[in-house]
Amino acid sequence: MADVFYKDYSIENVMKFMLMSDWFYDEENLGNKIKSPIEFLVGIKTLVPTNFKKPKQLIYMQRLLGQTLLDPPNVAGWKGGRNWIDSNTIVLRLKLPSLLLNSAYISNVKNGNEDVMVTTKKSNSRKNMVNALVQKLIGIILKHTLNM
Repeated sequence: MADVFYKDYSIENVMKFMLMSDWFYDEENLGNKIKSPIEFLVGIKTLVPTNFKKPKQLIYMQRLLGQTLLDPPNVAGWKGGRNWIDSNTIVLRLKLPSLLLNSAYISNVKNGNEDVMVTTKKSNSRKNMVNALVQKLIGIILKHTLNM
């Protein structure tokens, strides 16, 4: 790939080379990156119209997922990859998009007082938006088609 780039310094040629190569679509390379909690939350915030009412709510979500910005576990920072996934975080990662898309909320209950963590914006065209978003995500994430 470096040879293709250094031949004429064309990003277009590098992208063509990469996207048309067999190794790019190899089974072991598909869906291989596990996003950090911050990347995961930013991705959700970008795709889903989400409203975090208080800054502490976002910090709470970061803590639940295992990565609080500006608070690394040590000077080396956070370990990446599969270290982001454990029995607690995988459930939250799988459930969070569904909760947000269905106008649900996540709460932090302490001493009987409920602090609503996340709410989503409601609109009349919400169902259409959700269906379009799901189809877009399926096209991006899955290599096989789903029968719905």
